[in-house]
Amino acid sequence: MKRIIQMVLVLIFLGTGFFPAFAEVDSTLSTETTETSKIDPVEIQKALTEAGFYKGPIDGIIGKKTRAAIRAFQEKNGLKVDGVCGPKTWERLRAYLEEAQDIDSENEAEELSLDSIDSLDEDYGIPENPPTEAAAPDSEELKQKLVS
Repeated sequence: MKRIIQMVLVLIFLGTGFFPAFAEVDSTLSTETTETSKIDPVEIQKALTEAGFYKGPIDGIIGKKTRAAIRAFQEKNGLKVDGVCGPKTWERLRAYLEEAQDIDSENEAEELSLDSIDSLDEDYGIPENPPTEAAAPDSEELKQKLVS
């Protein structure tokens, strides 16, 4: 009897969300799959960092700092404040991660185009550091040349 009670308590303990760091997201938020998927703690930390709520290491461990950041994010965004990154919290938080990825993609494209310009400069013999204004004659010197 004692063994049965212990087993029931263990099942209740595990069933109450003992591991909220890996909160499950209902896949109905996503059109890609019909299965339930888990949120990657590293992604949570990255998104919290991008949103300006987390300054700790991105180590995939949902500890005190990460939970505090989740709570602060939830409070700021009018969500239920429980420190757990559930479907509603992740839906809002994920936008910051996607925005950061879009910016990274734009920066990469910009770098590629600058590299292309540098390559063209080399092909056409354009100097890397063109002469500055200091090398050009000043206005007084030009006036003297025009007068004479």
